[in-house]
Amino acid sequence: MMFYMTSKEFQDIYLVKENDQDILDTQYVLVSYRITHKGVRDNVINASQLLFPSNEVWLSTNDADFKTLYKSQLSNATSFLATIIKASIIDKYTFVFMCTKKEGKFNYFPILAEYIIDEFHYPLYEYKAYKKHPYDIAYSKSEVLTLCDEYMIEASEKYYLKQASSYDGVMKIIDNLKTMSKHELRYRLEAGGIDTEGMSRKEMLKYAKDVLMSQIHYTFQV
Repeated sequence: MMFYMTSKEFQDIYLVKENDQDILDTQYVLVSYRITHKGVRDNVINASQLLFPSNEVWLSTNDADFKTLYKSQLSNATSFLATIIKASIIDKYTFVFMCTKKEGKFNYFPILAEYIIDEFHYPLYEYKAYKKHPYDIAYSKSEVLTLCDEYMIEASEKYYLKQASSYDGVMKIIDNLKTMSKHELRYRLEAGGIDTEGMSRKEMLKYAKDVLMSQIHYTFQV
């Protein structure tokens, strides 16, 4: 399942209502730039660059424009969202999307939830409301996974065409992958069409490099 909440709700409700093991197993998606964590943690994903509303969105003059511009921004994060959703279904992970208490008042999470249900037909629940009155939104597992695969394939084609056609481009990709936690690395590689099942972090990095390097096309001028 996937939930969204503020950091205040996480401290006051989630840490109180959920058992210790579930808290440890939860995958945390940090949407706010203002929420930070120390070190590398396998269950924490920093998604602020993808999911936090951009300056253009914040400068919109009304709620309708805000929603339109934010959904347009989210269209560039479909492969990332697809990998999260697939992990939620296949690996049965619980994902918590988190922003600050102050940011929660701007209500961009409901727009994110609306976007996900429209594009993937998969629910992102408001945790506080769900905990008060549990409810389930019906979805077809096979349909959702098919939609995820379609978005990931589309993103993979665009990504490789843009970045993986030169040595410098490949090395930039690898350097970026090295900064990620194991879980985030796995999500990103699968979004790029690379099967990482059963691999260690070191194996994933090596395999990713080998695959990307093999796809470089050199043009020689005589």
